[in-house]
Amino acid sequence: MDIATLIPAYKTEFIVDTITSCLNQSLRPELLLISDDSPDNKIFDSLSKNTQLAHLCGERKIKLQIIKGPRQGPLANTMHLLDNWDFSTNFFHILCDDDIICPNFYEQHHKSRSGNDTICVVSKRWLAGKNNLPYLSPGTPAQVGLTSNRLQSISLRTLSKTIFPQCFNWLGEFSNATFHSSFAKNISSAKVLNQDIFGLLDIGTFFGAAADNK
Repeated sequence: MDIATLIPAYKTEFIVDTITSCLNQSLRPELLLISDDSPDNKIFDSLSKNTQLAHLCGERKIKLQIIKGPRQGPLANTMHLLDNWDFSTNFFHILCDDDIICPNFYEQHHKSRSGNDTICVVSKRWLAGKNNLPYLSPGTPAQVGLTSNRLQSISLRTLSKTIFPQCFNWLGEFSNATFHSSFAKNISSAKVLNQDIFGLLDIGTFFGAAADNK
């Protein structure tokens, strides 16, 4: 799939599981770009010694690239990834270093676009234990129903009514979403709808995407 997985990495505990979940996709990304923000380059050192991951990337024709992080916090690390990705694919996915994605994540997002260039597609949130098995979903608001094909277009108005009153971010983090490359500039500037979204980058971005999709 014409998509890049961008991983702003700091923690080492789950990084191999995170990468492996990308390699095991039914529709695989073209690029895995990891920005190592860990102390003493621990992530780079660990991954460079992992011959199994290197073999899987080669076998499955996925480019794995690890770059040095800016060491200025998670926001700067995410922006650093976007700068280095530089619109090299039509779609991108920001995946947190302690999250994993289901094996058909990219395939389902690709199908949901149905040949169009939808700005943002978001999957339902699930929480997983240390065995990587999902055990709980925070759920979705009653106003957000499920259609027969389990897809629904969400308006800016619906987002506002279901998130603000209860302070319930049912969309979750970037890990649940894929974006069209044309929307990257909004994330890089940390500004949507002419408002700064520093500190609320994920939910602010989702609101911006809903506005652009109207």
